[in-house]
Amino acid sequence: MQVSTDFLATKGQRFIHYIIDTAIQYGIGYLIGVVIGWMYLYFNIEAPYNWLMGLSGWEDWLFSTSIAFFYYLLFEIFTQRTMAKYITGTMILTNDGEKPTAGAIFKRSLCRLIPLDAFSYISADRPIGWHDSIPEVIVVNVKKYEEAVRLKNSFDEIGREEADNDTLK
Repeated sequence: MQVSTDFLATKGQRFIHYIIDTAIQYGIGYLIGVVIGWMYLYFNIEAPYNWLMGLSGWEDWLFSTSIAFFYYLLFEIFTQRTMAKYITGTMILTNDGEKPTAGAIFKRSLCRLIPLDAFSYISADRPIGWHDSIPEVIVVNVKKYEEAVRLKNSFDEIGREEADNDTLK
């Protein structure tokens, strides 16, 4: 089923996704730091602690970017949603309403590394960012989309019943 623009997540929802998902990624980074600190303090395991404390600005950026990349990649491959999308009742689909392939989600996660990507959907009439348009996926309101699919299936069922009745005559 071709996905209508009526089902798209709003700009406000997309902004909320950015805020919540970023906060979760910072939390993951913080937890990694706590675990490394705990390993150092209680088990005298120095290597991870020394590595973390010795990160340069570039390495710190790479570490935090890796957290973000894997956060999006894993959540969206397995559930088509991040934590923020669960909260707002949205999910990603292809333009045809199908579950995106792992390759499309990988590409989507890579596209998030494009500078200023987070702001790419704000100026558009439709809230579709570069990380959506390049891998050809969209973010939809789950309830609106599922209702439209249910309605379409109901009409298809009615059409099949009428065809079956015509065949019996």
